[in-house]
Order: sequence, then C-alpha cells, then structure tokens
Amino acid sequence: MSEKKDLKVRLEIDGQSAEFEGSPEEVVSAALKYLAQAYPALSIVKRIVFSPDLVELIGKLSPALSIAENGAIIVKKEVATEDGILLVTAGSDIASKLGKRGDPSMSIEEIVLTLNMAEKTVRNVCSLLSKQGHIIRDGKGRYRISQTGIFHLLSRLGTGEKT
Repeated sequence: MSEKKDLKVRLEIDGQSAEFEGSPEEVVSAALKYLAQAYPALSIVKRIVFSPDLVELIGKLSPALSIAENGAIIVKKEVATEDGILLVTAGSDIASKLGKRGDPSMSIEEIVLTLNMAEKTVRNVCSLLSKQGHIIRDGKGRYRISQTGIFHLLSRLGTGEKT
C-alpha cells in the first residue's frame, strides 16, 4: 500500500519567505501563484509565452490517457492516428518528468504497440507530424513531442475537436 506523500517548499524573496505544504500538485500551484504575486511581470509574460504547466497538462490529458507505474502509456479511448501519436508522445514526456520513464522519446514500435495501429500508418503520420514540427525525430529514430505539438494537442482538446 502506498502512502500519500506531502511536499514542503520554502521560498524566500527579498527577505520575505513563504512556506507551502501539501500534495505536490497543491504546492506547485501555490508556489506559482506566490511567484506571480511577487513578480507581476511573470503574469504578464505568461500571457504571451507558451510554457505548459505540468499540472494543467496532466489535468487536460488525464481523460484520454494514463501512465502505468512502470511508465507504460495507456490510451483510454479510440483516437485518430495523429491525435494518438501526439497523446502517447505527450504521455511519454510527462512520464519522464515524473520519473516513471528514463527517456521522453518513443520508438515507432512502442507507438505502434501502444496505439494498436498499423506500423506503416504510424510511420507515415510520424513523418508528417515531424515535418509540421509537432514531434521531433532524434538520430536514433525515436520521437518526442515538441512545444508546438503540446500546444496543438491542447488546442484540439480545448476546442472540442476529435482527439
């Protein structure tokens, strides 16, 4: 049985300090709000700079995918190939940031197995998404989601487009 772990963070800015304690999600959210109040320019810059918040990203993607304890990505619903590739590469990136996977990238074979789709179809769509800048292919033939890919995926989820 796993027990709930609390996180405690202390921030000190110009001699003033604040402490936050709770679940990791609560602490990160409270710390970011505190920083935005301490540095109002942060909230102005945040309006134009796309920097996906991990907690927000997890919240928006959780209805469509899960991450197993071993780092395996699980797609919860049937999706089009393009959306599926964006979802699983985003899931792999999140799993890596959470320490569940060592590498945020995925091989074609991993994507095919995760989505249960034809390899040729996945290869063709990965090539297209790579040309569009939504995913990045490394020298080993592995793919990871890009910032524009995350933006594209969140836009599709936010506008109710089919994912």
